[in-house]
This record gives sequence, structure tokens and C-alpha cells, in this order.
Amino acid sequence: KAKSKLRLAISDQGRINNILTDNVRRIEALQRERDALLMESKAAQRFVKRAQLAGQLSSRLKSRLYEEESFARIDIKLKIDTIISAFMRKPLTVGIDENYRVTVKDEDGNIASNSTGEKQMLGLAFTGAIASFASDRTGEEDDILLSGTEAPLVVDSPFGHLDSSYRSGVANFLPKMAPQIILLISSSQASAEVLEEIEQRIGS
Repeated sequence: KAKSKLRLAISDQGRINNILTDNVRRIEALQRERDALLMESKAAQRFVKRAQLAGQLSSRLKSRLYEEESFARIDIKLKIDTIISAFMRKPLTVGIDENYRVTVKDEDGNIASNSTGEKQMLGLAFTGAIASFASDRTGEEDDILLSGTEAPLVVDSPFGHLDSSYRSGVANFLPKMAPQIILLISSSQASAEVLEEIEQRIGS
């Protein structure tokens, strides 16, 4: 009986050891699964933080861009107003929308109907305002935006649709648009009033 009990005890001990081994393996597997979930959780937390940071940065950049574009439109509009007030025969006001489309209104606030020559004047005024705006920002240091620049400005046939009274004013204004102006004009546009205004500026 004693031997029988001993064999039974040994058998129970082996079975218990097997159960213990299985339980240890299960615990280790659960620990590995827990560790993997924790790693996934930490990775998810890092992703969420990065996404939040990216969203905040994007919002700040959009806000800054909106402010800069609003300022640019106002500054360019004022420059155009200054230019056209010196040359146009009738009082006009300029508006610039978010896409930088220029609208011109008369003194009653109605959309102005402009001649071909006046449209050309407005185009030159807009070009001059953009060039001036870029020049004003030359050397500006900014952590986001590039600084402005001064560069040669090429203007093709600026006097083509202008009458003599406008030609003289435009010829006087053109050299002020940029440090260096390259004019492409035909002999028919090189009238006396034009040459009189620009001849002293040629090569300077």
C-alpha cells in the first residue's frame, strides 16, 4: 500500500508540475501580449501627440499666411491707388479679392468701364505695385516667409494703346517701377514725348 501511495503521489506530482509548467507558459504568453499592447498603446499615444502638434502647426501657419496675404493685398491696393491717381483722368478706386483679381470702380461705386488704354494702365499699375511690394521686403528676415527681391523688370509694348497724354506720364513712371527696366517698344511707340522722358534714363 505504501508503494502504491508513493507511485500515486509521484504521478500527482508530475501532473501538477505539468499544470504548473503550462500555467507559467500561459503567464509568459500573457505578459508578452500585455507588453505588445503597451507598446502599441505608446505608439498610438505618440501618433496622436504628433497629429495634434501637426494640426496646431498647420493652424498657426494658415493664420500667419492669412495675415500676410491680407497685409499684402492692402499694401498692393494702396500702391495701385497711388499710381492710377497720378495718371487716370477720372477718379477710380481699386479692389483686390482673395485671388488677387483686380476690380475697378468709379466714384459712384459701380464697376468702371475702361478703355483699352486704361486697362493697359491698370495692368502696368498692378505690375508696378507688385514689383514695389517685393522690393520693400528685400532683406527682411522671417522664420517662415522668404524675403523680397529686386530684379530687372521686362515690359513689352507699354505704350501700345495709350494716347499721347498717357504716354508721357507712363514713360515718366516706368523707370520708378524697378531698379532696372527693360522696355520692348516699336518705332511707332517711341514718340517724342516718350523719348523725352526716358532718354536720360537709358543705360543708367
